[in-house]
Amino acid sequence: MVAIGTALEVELQWVPPGPGRPLSLALTALVAAVIFVLTQVVLPSSKTRIDLKNRPMPPRRLPERLVSFVGREEQLHILLARHASQREDPRRKGPLKLLIHGMPGAGKSALGQELAYLLADQYPDGQLYVKMGTASEQRDPGELLGVFLRHLGRVEDLPTSTEDRVKLFRSATAGKRVLIVLDGARDQDQVKDVLPTEAQCTLIISSRRNLGPALDDRSLWLRPPLAVEAAEIVRQYLPKEDQAAADVVANVVNMCGRIPMALRAACELARQPENGLSEIAARLESRRGRLTCLAVPGRDIRERIMIEYRRLLDDERKALALLTLVRTRTFVPWVLQPLLDIGPLEASNLMSALSTAEFFAVTTSNPSGFVRYEFNDLVRIFAEDRLDEETTPQERADAIDRFYKAMTVCSISVIELLDGTSDSGSMTPVPDRWMPDIPDWRRAVAREST
Repeated sequence: MVAIGTALEVELQWVPPGPGRPLSLALTALVAAVIFVLTQVVLPSSKTRIDLKNRPMPPRRLPERLVSFVGREEQLHILLARHASQREDPRRKGPLKLLIHGMPGAGKSALGQELAYLLADQYPDGQLYVKMGTASEQRDPGELLGVFLRHLGRVEDLPTSTEDRVKLFRSATAGKRVLIVLDGARDQDQVKDVLPTEAQCTLIISSRRNLGPALDDRSLWLRPPLAVEAAEIVRQYLPKEDQAAADVVANVVNMCGRIPMALRAACELARQPENGLSEIAARLESRRGRLTCLAVPGRDIRERIMIEYRRLLDDERKALALLTLVRTRTFVPWVLQPLLDIGPLEASNLMSALSTAEFFAVTTSNPSGFVRYEFNDLVRIFAEDRLDEETTPQERADAIDRFYKAMTVCSISVIELLDGTSDSGSMTPVPDRWMPDIPDWRRAVAREST
């Protein structure tokens, strides 16, 4: 009992009662309960000794909190609400998963880290964090598990096989409330091997591609922030003495496609003594040199887009490049049919693959039945730069010729429907495979036009 009292004094800063230090009734009950647990449960044998100093502390491995984090209130609200509802869901089996996906540089890591700090107090048994790979290479699940096990206190005799490490990790997290951040997951196979089985654990998983279907969960699609939030990011990173005019900030936000990584790169350049934001804005005016200008080490948005580009198949790369020949802000999926001289099914598969890889986003589905897509401006510039390596001048000329022929036939057929005329007989017919594969599309477009 003397040892217990000493431990309470040293480890818990508890001052024993004495003259002038009476114990309250509540504190007396608390001390009695602690002594009972220690003597009746923790210390079943007189040979057992409590060693509070040497017990492992719960790991606290989150990166330093980003003081510059701004915005994303709506996304944080959604994720916190999902966390609260899933924690209370009795049907849930296995760990709780909060998934975030989006294009390179959209701020997934920063959002995941901020979310982790907001939830950390609910996970007293520890918080773990790991980057799932470098910019271009993914880390092996066995390596990731080794990091986690060491942080959990298993520093010796780690098994060498991934399978054994999986079992050990799941055993080490059983019955515990641990928060785990998997930053930059490449695919579902990399994630599945590092999942605990404990339902009290929660994982925050960020990835470029949507891993939700493969992990049987929902993933929050993180798009570039709104213009007002993007402007706040710029002001947060600029030194106070260089708070540029609102029009300069708005111009930089627009030329960086509102992508947080690109905005931070522009601000780092602006912080250099010989520069300022106005100087950087002037450099960014050139579309051809914009990605080169933003190629700041560690924040090179072109490098991040290139990683996903290299994962594409040859026909997907060619399709991406040719889509930049369509100069409208948004475009419909069937434009690939004349551009590549292919049918609707092949065009649909290509569009799906490129959209899944976050090269462009679905924007709307208008009343005519066409889903519309949109490039981020920096991604469009990247794809434009690939035209020469993916196509020949003749291929580009032929693609443009097919595209305008198909557009002309489509336009005239709609006009004929509106006017009740038939003037297309003299036009050169185009293959049916170049035309939209939507039932009664002419009538739908005509309705939208009136």
